[in-house]
Amino acid sequence: MATDTSGYIKAMIEWASGDLRQVYLRVTAALSIAVLFVTQIPLKDLQELDRWPTRAFFIGLGCLVLAAGMYFFYVDRTHRARREMACLLKPSAGRGDPYDILAKTYKRWKWALWLGNVAFPFGVGLLAYVLYALIAQH
Repeated sequence: MATDTSGYIKAMIEWASGDLRQVYLRVTAALSIAVLFVTQIPLKDLQELDRWPTRAFFIGLGCLVLAAGMYFFYVDRTHRARREMACLLKPSAGRGDPYDILAKTYKRWKWALWLGNVAFPFGVGLLAYVLYALIAQH
């Protein structure tokens, strides 16, 4: 295998790794915000909220958990593509383009990334509204 070809494959694997780190940070952020709200806001304060902030609280938490799940699903699929690209480094491996592997993975699973990208800010916005309602009631 030519050195420039193996260098290209390694660069594509590293690019995928960088993408995975960014999405993994989103998984961590979504779960951290949800856990922060559940553990740090007293139940008494949540029970005193009106109907709309209460609904926003549960929908917001649901959105953050959904976002974390979708991001995690995307990370899992992209990691599998990275393993497939690493197999191209074997001398006995057939020909293949790591870009095509990543493009196929993204095309097939972009809905999970998109859903996470929609649910995450929506959940954060709803929980910001709940926080505003909590501050306003005191």
